[in-house]
Order: sequence, then structure tokens, then C-alpha cells
Amino acid sequence: MKFLPTILILAAFFSCTNSTRDSREDKFDTGAVFYDYKISGEEGSDSVSVLLHYRFGEEGELPTVLESGSKLTFDGKEIRPDSAKLTGTFYEVMLPANEFNGTHKIAVTGKNGKSHSQEFNFQSFSLANELPAQVKMEPFAIRLNGLGSEPVRIQLVMIDTAFGTRDVNEELVVKNGELAITAKMWRALSTGPITMEIYREEEIPLNIGVKEAGRLLMTYRLKREFEAKQN
Repeated sequence: MKFLPTILILAAFFSCTNSTRDSREDKFDTGAVFYDYKISGEEGSDSVSVLLHYRFGEEGELPTVLESGSKLTFDGKEIRPDSAKLTGTFYEVMLPANEFNGTHKIAVTGKNGKSHSQEFNFQSFSLANELPAQVKMEPFAIRLNGLGSEPVRIQLVMIDTAFGTRDVNEELVVKNGELAITAKMWRALSTGPITMEIYREEEIPLNIGVKEAGRLLMTYRLKREFEAKQN
């Protein structure tokens, strides 16, 4: 009889363990997993990063591995999991930047055969004309290739080396690939070295199962350095 409590404890432990494992795996079929997809590229880099996380429960939970028997593919090629102590389990693939523009597909299939796929279109952009080493502090337009004719939201950051200036950090709508640098922006900057970043960020909500349970975040950026001078 002395061993009965121990046996009962062990039985309860394994029962809870199995129940927890089954519950976690069932979440893939009920839409309770948060899909966190990040696609990022940068001008001058040889590759584009595709980073995929899966979280059980809340968005802020540490990412975990897909259930045993699941399969994750990018453009038809399977991706294997990796992990880090601080960030948890992740799935990542680095692909050639010069071949990445266009439509891609992420697909995950659970052990029971249920699947979800997400297509997205990635488009890099570039300066139509290179900026000179010295730029006059007067209004002008930067032409961007690769954005098409439709309005696109762009984040513009311009930082100088002076302590007392406000710098520029604005979300702008670019039409026909034309980004306006205004007199108001120049008033927030001082003469001298300027670091400019232009980046596009697009977030697409993912609808998995019975509720919205994920996002796909695409970013692409370019960076320039020049010297601002008075007219």
C-alpha cells in the first residue's frame, strides 16, 4: 500500500503530460496558433531573410516547434527548425536577393493533413538616380524604381550629427515612385553629414482557422549618406 500514492502521482503526471501534448497539437487544427512571418531585405545585401515563428496562445509567447508529423515549405521546399535560447524555435531560409522579387508561397501542413498556405508578393526598390556626395538644403524629389504607379507608404528617416535638431522620421505616401524632400524637412536638420534611410513596411494579417491568428510582415530598406550644405 505504501507504493499506491506514488503510482497514482505518476499516473496523473503522464496523463497531464499526454493531455498537454495532445492539446498543443490540436491547436494547429483549431486556429489557436499565432503564425508570425517576417520577410526582410536590404539594398546591398546578397540575400533576403524568410523568418517564420509559431506561438501557442498569445502573440508574445516564446515560439515553439511545429508538432511532430507537420511539414513546412517555402515555394515547395521544406524548411527544418532551428532554435536559440533567447528566441525559441524558428524556421529560417536565406534566399538570393537578385531572384526574390515576385510571388512566393508559405505552406504548413499538420499531422492530420490540414494545411494553411499564404502567398505574398515581394518587391524591392532602388534609387532611379544616385544622390551626389553633397546635397543642397532645398526641396527636391527622389525617384524610386520598383514601386509602380499606385500610392505606397514609405518611411523616411534623415539624421544629422547635431544634438539640438529634431531630425526627420516620417511616414509618407509615395505616388508614381516620387518621394518629396521638403523645406520643412530641411529645417529639422543641420548642415554636415546626413544619414538617410528609406524603407517600406507592409503588414498582412493572416486568417487561420476560425479567427485572425497571425501576420506577415515585409520590410525592405535602402540607406544613403551624404553631406548637406546651404544653398
